[in-house]
Amino acid sequence: MARSSPSLLCPSLCLFALLFHASQARQQWQQGNECQLDRINAIEPDNRIQSEADTIETWNPSHQQFQCAGVAIDEKRKRRQRQGGSSSCNNLFCGLDSSFIAEAFNIDESLARKLQGENDNRGSIVRVEGQLEFARPPKRIQEERQQQGGRGLANGLEETFCSMRMKENIGDPSRADIFAPEAGRITTVNSHNLPVLRWIQLSAERGVLYNEAMRLPHWNLNANSIIYGIRGQARVQIVNENGNSVFDGELREGQVLTVPQNFAVAKRCESDRFEWVSFKTNDNAMVNSIAGRTSAIRAIPADVLANAWRVSPEEARKLKFNRQETHLASSRSQSFRAAAA
Repeated sequence: MARSSPSLLCPSLCLFALLFHASQARQQWQQGNECQLDRINAIEPDNRIQSEADTIETWNPSHQQFQCAGVAIDEKRKRRQRQGGSSSCNNLFCGLDSSFIAEAFNIDESLARKLQGENDNRGSIVRVEGQLEFARPPKRIQEERQQQGGRGLANGLEETFCSMRMKENIGDPSRADIFAPEAGRITTVNSHNLPVLRWIQLSAERGVLYNEAMRLPHWNLNANSIIYGIRGQARVQIVNENGNSVFDGELREGQVLTVPQNFAVAKRCESDRFEWVSFKTNDNAMVNSIAGRTSAIRAIPADVLANAWRVSPEEARKLKFNRQETHLASSRSQSFRAAAA
């Protein structure tokens, strides 16, 4: 009889889970249908931001139509956007120290200060000198990719709580997804390797940095992040989407930092070893790097970089190619800056 109890308990828990999620789905459906519009109007923009080459227009996100359509954002975000219009800098590099930028891209500080837009009042839309060329696949290949771009839906009935693995050790060094012998390691867990996380919409990152090593600047595309210091200390800089520094200080063992979605963050170890864990509000949180071999900067054509930051073609190539690491960089890899000094 003792052996039969788990088999009875498992269906009970699964049934409870199904009922719980079904109830949630009904509540969400009911809440979604509470928004009824009797009339839709064409709405004029509430704010205009003039740039060198054109104008950016924004609408009040608290308007009933935007709220009903699910495209509204909170009031704080609205105020940050308007702040950005009146600020002299709409560039995330403004919030980082030029020394951090120079280290991240492995460049000298004079070029780093150009990225910060010194005396650049052109705004967010700028005029291009000359022509820009972009590499594009042939039209036939584009059509084939569109035809094959369908995505299947997950079958929630076949993946039950009872059959899901509930534990993953991201502290095991052999499990590292990113490893740099002189810089550190990063291990991630998400719904791909621990499917139960899909039900609670969470993922995690466990990181280790060695002395003076840097976690290159990056941002989360689809999640907020809570960083908890496990061991040691690091200098951390966080910059919002308008380029304003919102945190520049030390993160020590036992402390917590919140990094909102789309805010850029960089860490540099200031002890023998810094360890942290980040919890992210998406079961498959995606990270985009700002510097390094797989970064957004690396993917931008050199002539676009040169025009955007008013630097020479040679300086643009340095931004793209001087940093060969992907996510982690050690102090020993600063070959260009050491030679320049």
